[in-house]
Amino acid sequence: MISRNMAYKFDFALEILAPSLVFVAVNCSVWFAIYDYNSLDTLNGFTLEEMLNYQAWNLVVTYMIRSHRSSSLSDDIRLGKITSFLVYPFEFWRYYYSSYFGFQMIQVIVAIITILVLYSLGLITNLSPSSIINGFLFSLSVGVLWCTLEFLAGTAAFWLEETWVFRYVLELTAVLLSGAIIPITFFPEMLQKILVYTPFPYLGSIPIQIFSGTYENDILLAYFSIIIWISIFSYITKIVWKKGVNLYTGAGM
Repeated sequence: MISRNMAYKFDFALEILAPSLVFVAVNCSVWFAIYDYNSLDTLNGFTLEEMLNYQAWNLVVTYMIRSHRSSSLSDDIRLGKITSFLVYPFEFWRYYYSSYFGFQMIQVIVAIITILVLYSLGLITNLSPSSIINGFLFSLSVGVLWCTLEFLAGTAAFWLEETWVFRYVLELTAVLLSGAIIPITFFPEMLQKILVYTPFPYLGSIPIQIFSGTYENDILLAYFSIIIWISIFSYITKIVWKKGVNLYTGAGM
């Protein structure tokens, strides 16, 4: 996985630099315009500097958590490519997660470079070593949850010809409800109370707060919650996978 992603050096360089440049050109411009047009010093408790800092850390969190895709899994099922894995002396999920962890090693490098770029531009103003370390460790843990959710979405290929709708809905829901676009504190109070009992804040808002050093709750409790959510969705995924394999015919080979 590492050698495959770094085989094309120019593409890899663009993967690192392009999102940061787009972030500066688009995201920053939008928030500058919002604050300037409305002559705001603060917006729901966020100054412009704090909002840009929040959005900058969100870019890093996206690299660490939500950049993995299950499209290859869907294609492997639909085209019958998983047949060879079913006869191997190891389960397919081992291969899938091994590929994911290889992918994450690259994303750590990309995230570190992104942090340095955004810091040099003044968009990240606080680089606390403890917050950075805790942010990376927590994001890697949450990344396993996202990988599991992606795997679950990909298994829909056992029943459907195309699964992009499920993957798109998952991605869109995660972006909207995780606080990736706007902080969760901007949401209606009732929705905020509901989101506490879902995994969505862990896919965006909470890792951003940990990176920026503003997380006020017990981080050990956050880790415990992640373990619970991973266990729940892993169990569901295991059941769905077994049912799907029982229906699998190897069509497309």
